[in-house]
Amino acid sequence: MKEVQIASKLLGQHLVLSTPDRNAGIPDIYCPSLLWTDMLNMFWNNVNFKCQPLHTSHGIILFFKYTYDENDWVSIGRFRHGSLPYAYITRKFKDLSRKRTIISYFHHPLKEI
Repeated sequence: MKEVQIASKLLGQHLVLSTPDRNAGIPDIYCPSLLWTDMLNMFWNNVNFKCQPLHTSHGIILFFKYTYDENDWVSIGRFRHGSLPYAYITRKFKDLSRKRTIISYFHHPLKEI
């Protein structure tokens, strides 16, 4: 672990330090420009992920709250004051040339529903 901290301190300004999927306890050092290219290709240029410029994060969360209240979902679970899902990429442990896209719903306001 100390070696990872030293590498992160020395290279942290120039590289992204992460872990491959199925964290095997090894660090994964990623070039920021390669990471951006991968993000661009996997999310921004992907027709399945569209930017919604007319919607704000706050507006979407208000809509979640409205839907929660209107459908009386209080008996199913609570509404959490969280945030919208976010996307990121991690490389695959078995083959670092392959990537895995992940969208985290960990802080989603309707996570319990």
